[in-house]
Amino acid sequence: MSDLVKSICQLSLQNLGHCLVFSLFTVIGVLGNVTLLFTILLNRQLLSVPNIFIVNLTIGDLVYMLATAPFNIRHELTACWLLGTTACKIKHYVPIVAQGACVFSLAALSRERYTAIVKGFESRHKSSRRTLLIIGICWFVGLIIGIPVLVITKTNTFGLLCQYMPNDDGFTWAKGYVIFIFLILYIIPFFVISVNYAQVARTLCNNNIARLTDNNQAAIRHVHVRKRLALIVIIITAFFGLFWFPYHVYHMWYMFTKNHSNIRGNTIQVQFFRHFYNYMSLANSCLNPWVVFLMSSAHRSPLIRCYRKLSCSGWQSKLNRRRQPKITSIAVTSSGSYGTSTSTSKV
Repeated sequence: MSDLVKSICQLSLQNLGHCLVFSLFTVIGVLGNVTLLFTILLNRQLLSVPNIFIVNLTIGDLVYMLATAPFNIRHELTACWLLGTTACKIKHYVPIVAQGACVFSLAALSRERYTAIVKGFESRHKSSRRTLLIIGICWFVGLIIGIPVLVITKTNTFGLLCQYMPNDDGFTWAKGYVIFIFLILYIIPFFVISVNYAQVARTLCNNNIARLTDNNQAAIRHVHVRKRLALIVIIITAFFGLFWFPYHVYHMWYMFTKNHSNIRGNTIQVQFFRHFYNYMSLANSCLNPWVVFLMSSAHRSPLIRCYRKLSCSGWQSKLNRRRQPKITSIAVTSSGSYGTSTSTSKV
């Protein structure tokens, strides 16, 4: 028993490279998502219905990264689990909920864009309560579909291993749940999103839009904004389809492989596949905000203004600190109006 515990809980320093990659993804992703979140929330002109869905997507990405990356780093160093069964269940439950919130937000956003562009019902002036209700439903459904994870997940081997999938080789309800997750969190949303944006793309590329503008510059600019926003969300959706596919393939491969010892063994192929799907899922949450900043000047401009303001404030504070002795000596011999004029020039 002592040898088994020692083999499970020994520290593995050969995986420090993977820990560094996970840390890099996390830092870049958290920085991008937090920046995008505050960029939208602190600029009233950006508080439209599509951007509210993007805010929810950003929150979901943050929750997923913060709920997975630390545990992935810990697992690379040691497989020993000392946090108990409850923490083990939460570890696997929260990412499923975050996935659901993100995927359903993308589906809701695609439907909103379809309604606004194809049907002609612009949602900017709709009640924000309806949008917040839809977002609440996205999270609620995510909470519901993740409940079986709380049942499946358990600790074994004297409580030292946190196990998401069961060990038995028979066709259990757990296999059905993996198929259900693949359908409800990947196939069906991806199909709905693809259909909606296919209609959006066809409408935006239709020559009738150009005729409707009647050379009105404001209308033409509005059409370009719609095209750009649709393209941004299409790229985010494409990233979702590409980066999340290995995640679902790996879990179905695990569940439907007859000889589980081949999966649980530390073979090079299995380790590579496991690292690959973890990297891909984190990369999706990491890249989404940077796609928005790269392609949308409406989101990028406030960020640049904020950066310039902070940068200028930093240089100004350095100059003030250097000039402080001179200012103090002048202030002693001059009237109080000098201080007033100085503060006015800063403004």
